[in-house]
Amino acid sequence: MDLASDRIKGLTRINRLIRRNPMLYGRIGRLLEHWESVPIEQLASEMAQRLEHSLEWAAHSVSGRPYARRALSEWPIVDKDEIRQRSCARLTSAWPYAVGQTSGTSGMPLSVRRSVYSVVFECAVIDRTLRKAGVADVGSAYAVLRGDNIQSPSEFEPPFWKMSDGGRALVMSSNHICARTAGEYHRALVQHSPDYMIAYPTSLESLAGHLRAQGLSLDIPVILTQAEVLSDYCRELATEVFRAAVVDEYGHAERVVKANSFAPHAYRFVPGYSFIELIPSAANGLWEVIGTGLFNRAMPLVRYRTGDLVELPADADESYVRAVELGRADFVRVCGRSGDYLLSPEGVRLMGIDHIPRGVSSVIQSQVVQDGHSVTFRIVPAASFSEVDLETLLQNARKKLPNSMDVRIELVDMLERTTAGKTPYVIRRGPDDQRKDRGL
Repeated sequence: MDLASDRIKGLTRINRLIRRNPMLYGRIGRLLEHWESVPIEQLASEMAQRLEHSLEWAAHSVSGRPYARRALSEWPIVDKDEIRQRSCARLTSAWPYAVGQTSGTSGMPLSVRRSVYSVVFECAVIDRTLRKAGVADVGSAYAVLRGDNIQSPSEFEPPFWKMSDGGRALVMSSNHICARTAGEYHRALVQHSPDYMIAYPTSLESLAGHLRAQGLSLDIPVILTQAEVLSDYCRELATEVFRAAVVDEYGHAERVVKANSFAPHAYRFVPGYSFIELIPSAANGLWEVIGTGLFNRAMPLVRYRTGDLVELPADADESYVRAVELGRADFVRVCGRSGDYLLSPEGVRLMGIDHIPRGVSSVIQSQVVQDGHSVTFRIVPAASFSEVDLETLLQNARKKLPNSMDVRIELVDMLERTTAGKTPYVIRRGPDDQRKDRGL
């Protein structure tokens, strides 16, 4: 075994030790089990106490000091843009911490600090979800199909994957899935024989569709989908092709909301994960999700506007809404989020497009417009935006897009909005890309 391999395995062990810290992991697991089983009145009382502690942490930040000792209702509702503009004002002196970054469907990059407890808590929640779905050992072999860069999107010779996590994880590229490569993906999955897979719904749907068209299938007992809306079609297709129990996870990198769906049209917030407020929307039957984190002392976010809407049953009364907020009753679905992908001339769904602005702090907001084989990245630049930033964006784009697609950067003052006032991150024009994508 060479030195590099030794080092990688050592880093893998350290990563596992942090995420499943033996001093915290078991205790958090017991807390999660407790919150799922206690009477709803007791749960509400305990969440109120947790919220009080979280507001105390937040009051140590610059933005939180004016609201010290105030009730939650007196704190302002904030969105990603406000936090991004004054992210340092949300920080506390809590240490140690990890740094994560998200751009999300809005196209606005955001750096977030996470306390060690928050990192372990997130891992424990996901592990618990997998176990409830039927995964006996979360430390067994698994596959990942998300937005990872494996090789140039212009190269179509395997492998379209790499091994990670000490050989446990088969991390696959979403940007090479098409009719000619589907068989290679199938062989790699069969050889790896994962007990579960974590996937973006649009990537999962693309792979499953190509496999079904070629008469291929395999057994992956559990599939956990993340980051996008899971359609009924995708759930049914994945269940058929992979003979899997499909679980959809709704959450944010900001760690202010988490819900799971083990069956169609039935989502439930994870009890104790955060403090949820549902605010009626102008759209009938839809509720806006506002979340307050309960476990991240490094960057406590209070009354964060997620930008998402959820649908509740038409007959939901006040007590039912409260039960939904506490994770003790189901809501129907998450609205307003969808898979942001581009469609290559080769018929490949290109994923991870929202990763392109990452690492460029002078990008205020971005949007992607595809018209045939041409892709335009609209950038709302900060005053500090430079030629170096422009070149970085082009280099990031080329990691995601094949040479068969023309790429240009357009600096704009504002982004295109829909008639409903929303700003989609990806806009596709031209032929019906869904029809092309499924015409396998």
